[in-house]
Amino acid sequence: MKVTHKYGLSVTGKIPIGERFITKKGACVGDVVVLTKPIGIGIYTTAIDQKVASKEQQEVVVTEMLKLNKDASLAMRHVQTHACTDVTGFGLLGHLCEIAENSQVSIELDLQNIPYLQDVFSLLKEGASSEGMYNNLSTYKSKVHYTEGITSEEELLLHDPQTSGGLLIVVPQDQVDELLAKLSKKDTSGYVIGRITEKTDVPILTKDSFL
Repeated sequence: MKVTHKYGLSVTGKIPIGERFITKKGACVGDVVVLTKPIGIGIYTTAIDQKVASKEQQEVVVTEMLKLNKDASLAMRHVQTHACTDVTGFGLLGHLCEIAENSQVSIELDLQNIPYLQDVFSLLKEGASSEGMYNNLSTYKSKVHYTEGITSEEELLLHDPQTSGGLLIVVPQDQVDELLAKLSKKDTSGYVIGRITEKTDVPILTKDSFL
């Protein structure tokens, strides 16, 4: 008889008195959204589970997941960060929706500036899509206005659940260069992927395409 083991945990913590606590609420119109890691990690890990990922692809995604968000979180404290969250199980769009809805704004997303792991689209075509990805698509699809011409693979990528994903950091426009410089000094990437707009009928609006 096959035995299945399950393991779960929860994490609690305390905020030191006097520390500035950055939440998902606080994004302001005109702010810029910076992402610190490429997306597509869930597609790679699904491909590993399905035994269709090459050794090189496995090494790429493991290397990406081993990069901690500590340096990025320290860098953002040197600028006027208005809001922040990490990209995990709800995918890029799910976590952007959380910021938009908590801040009572909308976010315009520039697809051409979103970083992603190189082989995500070829792996998707091989069937490396997870149940979590489709759950996210079902949950958040109505909250996004997609640009005309976006492909089904591009749409799925935006909903890909991430393991050890990057941070979404929202800062004023005049703080972006300083943030990117601070990230670079800590050998951490930073990609300007969107901007905060007045609230519209949907939290997220995409423009252009990945290609």
